[in-house]
Amino acid sequence: MTLFKNTNLFQNLILLPLLLFVVSYSCNQPSPPTIIDDTENGFIENSSEIVLTVSDSDLEIYYTLDNTPPEPNSGNKYTKPLEISNPGTIVLRCVSYKEACITNGTSQETIKYYTVYKPLGKITVSPKDQTQFEDSQLITITSQTEDSYIDIWFGNNEETKTRYILPFTITSTTILTVQESKPYYLPTSEQTFHFIHNPTQNNNETPKEENNALAISLSVSLAISLTLIIIILTLIWKKRKHKISLKNSKLKVPPSQKNCLVHRSKKKWDGLIH
Repeated sequence: MTLFKNTNLFQNLILLPLLLFVVSYSCNQPSPPTIIDDTENGFIENSSEIVLTVSDSDLEIYYTLDNTPPEPNSGNKYTKPLEISNPGTIVLRCVSYKEACITNGTSQETIKYYTVYKPLGKITVSPKDQTQFEDSQLITITSQTEDSYIDIWFGNNEETKTRYILPFTITSTTILTVQESKPYYLPTSEQTFHFIHNPTQNNNETPKEENNALAISLSVSLAISLTLIIIILTLIWKKRKHKISLKNSKLKVPPSQKNCLVHRSKKKWDGLIH
């Protein structure tokens, strides 16, 4: 078969279309994506929006946030700005990709590290600041942030700092300082609470209501006593008056005897004259 005697010519005819196909679908390696954000050195407080861009609109962007390679078959296709808000360290890896290319269709990676911090929730100490107590007082501390760490110390001495676990009891005037923390959360500022031991609050000081009741009771007792004294004095006076009346009635001279006495006195006087 003389047609295939020239082997080199036959191979060229077979390889030429394949070569043309490869050349036509071969590309220069795409430029990597550009990361646009408003963070400072990758530090994010609470949350941040991140934008990925490429110079060629024909390119697609694939990314990962878990430090795995952003391949087209395993990465996430970028369609809108990324919202990063989970506290912790995040590694953003992204590539640009051109599907029509057989070779060099994937760009080099663009990598950026982010550290996300979130604010802690409100911390509550019970009872409230400036509370006065008589004998002892139970102190309870709660936080809105789950699994956070609460450190406490007494007075201005941070050497007494300890980790709060359970409610505790105080028996004297106490200055309590509280601070909350958690990894990848912004630590709270120190909060100070004063609890005042006042043992005379209920023993030596009579409440106002009790004072009023005592005053009313004393007034009623005094009025009753004065009334009884007046009644007794009145009875004594009446009895004495009755005795005097009886005595006077016994000494009273009847009218007939009175006339006789007058007549005798007159006769005696007349005798002395004559």
